[in-house]
Amino acid sequence: MDLARQSVVGPRGVTQAMRKPKTPEANRARILRAALEEFAARGFKGASMDAIAARTHTTRALINYYFGGKEKVYLAVLEQVYADIRQAESRLDLDHLAPVDAIRRIVEFTYTYYLEHEGFVRLVVAENQAPSPFQSARRRCASRQELWFRRLMASSQCQVERNTEYSCSRPR
Repeated sequence: MDLARQSVVGPRGVTQAMRKPKTPEANRARILRAALEEFAARGFKGASMDAIAARTHTTRALINYYFGGKEKVYLAVLEQVYADIRQAESRLDLDHLAPVDAIRRIVEFTYTYYLEHEGFVRLVVAENQAPSPFQSARRRCASRQELWFRRLMASSQCQVERNTEYSCSRPR
């Protein structure tokens, strides 16, 4: 038997290209990480599906199998990075904090998160600079921070005075 053919043809005559991926979730996650790097570095228009495939040591066909094309990969990346920050935000425990301390904690968290997730920042900046067909993805991933600020304002009985001064009293 030909050894070269043996490495390409598996059991029952099925070639490697015909086999179903063994770890679809791991492959999908690896593709998303590589796509995030590619889109963050080059933007949507400059990013290449071939470059994403090369980063993952896979094929463009496999990426299309999981996502269905460049637009859908990009959308999946956007949804993932927004889900990641919302998940990190959900771990903040703000309810026991005074309003000023809660706002300080949100600002510190946001600053640190942005420093640690440069790809997220690059994608968001690019998305906010130009009209994008992917803006609905951003809307679906509405900020928890907005909800927290509303809760803080309501729970603290804050009233805005003359559009610039804030008077807050914590309920007892």
